[in-house]
Amino acid sequence: MSVVRSVVLSSIERYVTFGVTFVSTVVISRILDPAEIGQFSLAMVVYGLAMTVKEMGVSAYLVRSAELTPKVLRAAFGISLSACLSIALILNALASFVGDVYSSPVVAEMVRICSLNLCIVPFGAVSYALLQRQMRFAALAWAGILSSIAGAAVSISLAYAGLGARSLAWGCVALTFCSVVVTLICAKGPRFFRPSLSGARELLSFGGKSSGMAIIWEISNRVPESLLGLISDLSSVGLLSRAMGLVTNVNDLAQRGLLPVVLPHFSKIIRSGEDVTKAYLHLTTIVTGFVWALFGCLISLAEPVTLLLFGERWLGIVLPMQILALQFAAGALIGFQYQLTIVKNVLGRLLISSSIMLLLRIAFIYIGSRYGVVGACLGLLAAVMCAFPVGRLIVYRHIGVTLSDYLRIAWRCLPVFLAALLGAWIGREAGLRLQPESMVLQVLLGGLAGLLGAVMMAMATDHPGWIEGKRILSRLRNAKGS
Repeated sequence: MSVVRSVVLSSIERYVTFGVTFVSTVVISRILDPAEIGQFSLAMVVYGLAMTVKEMGVSAYLVRSAELTPKVLRAAFGISLSACLSIALILNALASFVGDVYSSPVVAEMVRICSLNLCIVPFGAVSYALLQRQMRFAALAWAGILSSIAGAAVSISLAYAGLGARSLAWGCVALTFCSVVVTLICAKGPRFFRPSLSGARELLSFGGKSSGMAIIWEISNRVPESLLGLISDLSSVGLLSRAMGLVTNVNDLAQRGLLPVVLPHFSKIIRSGEDVTKAYLHLTTIVTGFVWALFGCLISLAEPVTLLLFGERWLGIVLPMQILALQFAAGALIGFQYQLTIVKNVLGRLLISSSIMLLLRIAFIYIGSRYGVVGACLGLLAAVMCAFPVGRLIVYRHIGVTLSDYLRIAWRCLPVFLAALLGAWIGREAGLRLQPESMVLQVLLGGLAGLLGAVMMAMATDHPGWIEGKRILSRLRNAKGS
């Protein structure tokens, strides 16, 4: 399957999933209050950390390996099954302690509910990785779409029934179960393997580094809510969670369809002997331009977007959302480093760099959280800016990039960001003058004007994203003509 077709199929799945999740988030935000959202966020701190090691790097290993044998597949299933069941038991044992830490029995109950996912995941882990390796993104699309619908339906139904934050936990279980079932249905060849640990040494060596990275990322993602929950109150956690969730959704909008394809694509380039670093920098420039355009629009439209989606009681997320948009924009520059270090076999260097960054992130967020939600977000922004000097010292020379490469990418994308920011502000002001009470009109006009400004600037500056877009459209027209 070609890269373009893979990206298209993956994009269909990711954007439909995004739409379902987005609608579900909006509906549930109208039912549950910030404190209940905060309870779920705190449960996800513990559960999310557990899920990072659920496969011990099995999927990434199976995707990148040059050759797979039945022995390797059995070892992969054995490792995944052992790890998941062990972690499920640990979660149940720690649930009461977690509830006591946050003085919330509901948090403990949700940790126990979410642990059920770990009893389900292993049975689809190997088949899912093989579908990725084979680049069968149509099958993966069905699994993602159907599971997201199932999870959203269960969460919304139970929230309406009055289960509060627990509805979100049961929605996670429904999503996982549906995903595994559809994956097994779509898989070709053996679907179940006899679990074994024979020959697992190489897989565990790779999986240890991969799981280490996953743990660090998950802790990094959960630290803001966790520290804020200890220093402040549940309402503050709910506000931060909702602001971060919305910004994350915008970030995913730009990258959802691409992320599952990047590692298989880079692996293919390495196997063919081509320059993967050049492809990495080119891809980063294209994606960063798109991401910065979206965040430019979001910064200008933060207030009407919040009023439109969540209502007046969530206005406290406007400034945090704008700060987080800047943080995610900076992070887009290094968004594909993980995949590059895997194919260049220097994941250990990234693990060291990320460990240092985690300590800096905790320090900045701890200091910022003392000043509330806005302070925590400023801490996140300060932390991501430290990633570049730290990466320069530890990672960059091992993957063939320099700090100047990232500065050049930022310089190429800055005009696009500013054009989107200004265009969205002009469009919002136009909507405000036409119908002051219509948030829909402000968001619609602002979004259209912002994206139009970004496209015109990309065209004027010959941004690689514009050039690649023209190339893809030309191929599509030629395909139709033939």
